[in-house]
Amino acid sequence: MKRFEKKLITFEKDMSHIENFLLTNGYFNPYPKREITSIYYDAPDFRLYQISEYGISERSKIRVRYYNSDIDSLRLEYKLKQSELGTKRIEPIMQDKSFLTRFDNKTVTPARKMYIPSIIENIYVPILVVSYKRTYFESTCESTRITLDKSIRYGRLFENSNALELKHFVPSESCVTEIKYGDKNIINYKGIEMLTEKYNLILSRFSKYCQAVQYLF
Repeated sequence: MKRFEKKLITFEKDMSHIENFLLTNGYFNPYPKREITSIYYDAPDFRLYQISEYGISERSKIRVRYYNSDIDSLRLEYKLKQSELGTKRIEPIMQDKSFLTRFDNKTVTPARKMYIPSIIENIYVPILVVSYKRTYFESTCESTRITLDKSIRYGRLFENSNALELKHFVPSESCVTEIKYGDKNIINYKGIEMLTEKYNLILSRFSKYCQAVQYLF
């Protein structure tokens, strides 16, 4: 499914106020809050990062994602963007252990172990991990979805005894509000403008992966 996406830099102190604003201005929670963890892949020369940073309109990200420490939700995602229009392709993770590497997440108790692709398309390898807490909102007419991402943190992956290890996280200084809609003619621009003006939100090409690379490397 294709959809347009806008990202707004947000700060932790405003998040609860933004949630209340949305709930009193025609939005509801279609899903419960959950923690999202993404393992990002890139080439050794960071080509996907560079394409995104240079502002090239056609760009992509490759990640393995799971929710709320639930290993059974593990899946491979290709995030494709052309300017503000984005699509997502989801694929199952191959179960053949010869193509997988063990990932030890020592930032949770007890430590979680899972197997993820060791290399994708013979080029892309696991680089880092991004974790955050997401709250979902949807307009009553179902034309617009807004997500609030907070407690964003980044962790670098290290090889250790034939496995990948995440030792610790580095917290992000900011949060993100994402506005997603499928039709430019339906989106409630007035409500979005009220939100951005009230909380002085800044439109940005913010990428969690790109900020993670800048924090960690």
